[in-house]
Amino acid sequence: MKQTTLDGIIGICFILGVGVILELLTFVILLGLNPRGEFLVGVRWVDVTPDVGLPMAGFSSRNRSADGVLDPLRVTAVSLVHRETSSQLLVLTYDLIGASRELSDQIYERLHTRFRAKRESTLLFFSHTHSGPVVGSNLRVLHKLSPNEQKLVDAYAKRLVEASENALQGAIESVEDGCTLSASFGQSNNAVNRVYNSEKGFELGGNVNGPFDHIVPVLIARRRDRTVLSCMFGYAAHGTVLTKEYRYSNDWMGFARGFVEDSLPGACLRSYSFVDSKFAVVLADDAVVWLRR
Repeated sequence: MKQTTLDGIIGICFILGVGVILELLTFVILLGLNPRGEFLVGVRWVDVTPDVGLPMAGFSSRNRSADGVLDPLRVTAVSLVHRETSSQLLVLTYDLIGASRELSDQIYERLHTRFRAKRESTLLFFSHTHSGPVVGSNLRVLHKLSPNEQKLVDAYAKRLVEASENALQGAIESVEDGCTLSASFGQSNNAVNRVYNSEKGFELGGNVNGPFDHIVPVLIARRRDRTVLSCMFGYAAHGTVLTKEYRYSNDWMGFARGFVEDSLPGACLRSYSFVDSKFAVVLADDAVVWLRR
């Protein structure tokens, strides 16, 4: 895996909708020829697992609300400040399917009011799990909510705004000086295309000849002693392994993140977040991990 020190990072996150919401995460990395540049890096995550009983997002075939928790959901905030230029990049990742423009605007406004965060340097990423709760008005075409369910969904959206503020506050308050950033690109062969374009039209299935992207972009922040402070990675595949579950879960992305955290040398308990990993979907489109449970 090729590795190089970063002088700057620009990320672009678009939310595209054609009947469903997809997320596009593109890292545009400004690389330096020499290993230079230190950052102040802070990381903190907040649990956003809702109470059981919220309607679930991701599959229109679901006919009841969540009745349990398979693995907790969280929002993770990272603050990156270049030591010499004071340029700041704020990254928040959510173990959720996505968010509407309305909710995103509310989060951006809260972060700007509280921390003077600039929208052009504040990125919101979503794992795109299909086993999380309905998030605000996102994918509303799939959901037929009762008035009571709508109240629960609205209350949860407000909770996400509060959680975003709390996570970022914790990240800013816990910054460590003298950190370096490095980028790597690995590969995972799990994703396949899920659509066949036949004479009958579009059909769902494991199309191994269809387009997919097996690249795994990785961004790591290390302390001066070279221990890992934070790791962010992404992959282009929907979170649709747990098709029959009525329990909240970050799907395969959450288990992948847990594996990374457990594998990092010196990893502390996740509740402390001194070593933390974040996941972001990279333009899933019609790519899926072709496993079903």
